[in-house]
Amino acid sequence: MAIINHRPFIEHQIQFLMKSGFRRFVVCSGYGQEYMRELFRYRPTSIMRAAICIVEEQQQLGTAAAIVGAIPEIATDPFLIVNGDTICEMDYGRMVRDHYRGQGGKLTALSVSIAGLFNRLPLPTWIPAGAWLCSKKLFPYLFMGIPRLEVVLIKMAEDHSVGWFMADRFWDIGSPEGLEAFRRVW
Repeated sequence: MAIINHRPFIEHQIQFLMKSGFRRFVVCSGYGQEYMRELFRYRPTSIMRAAICIVEEQQQLGTAAAIVGAIPEIATDPFLIVNGDTICEMDYGRMVRDHYRGQGGKLTALSVSIAGLFNRLPLPTWIPAGAWLCSKKLFPYLFMGIPRLEVVLIKMAEDHSVGWFMADRFWDIGSPEGLEAFRRVW
């Protein structure tokens, strides 16, 4: 668990999302489950008002499998999925409003622009950036046995079920360089 300014990264994530109006969080934990239970049992003041449910993965089989395990806890439609090592700075409220206005029924993938990755698909040349606003219409795709959510997104793109939004700023602490950059700013 990465510590940023004496606080675990997930606390920064939840606090950031709470500023956008999110109040209920389902945390899928395959690594550090005991640490997660302890962290959320004695909840820090910054996230005191959050309702947090921990879904413990018995086996780490990828993001898609983690979401399948969390389905019983997903109470809203749409719902937001975020990777455990990213923060996408953007107006999530606008993303939800746009989803209801014109994208209803589509999965909305929050992305950063990097040319070339999806050139073989009729999509903008963007890559998924670790946050997805999803309709429960995503669930059947998850039961196709595809472990990686990114691959599920490609399948949904082929079915024309994807809408795209841009992040103002994207933080990924999954590498030493990304972690250090985040620590300098936050």
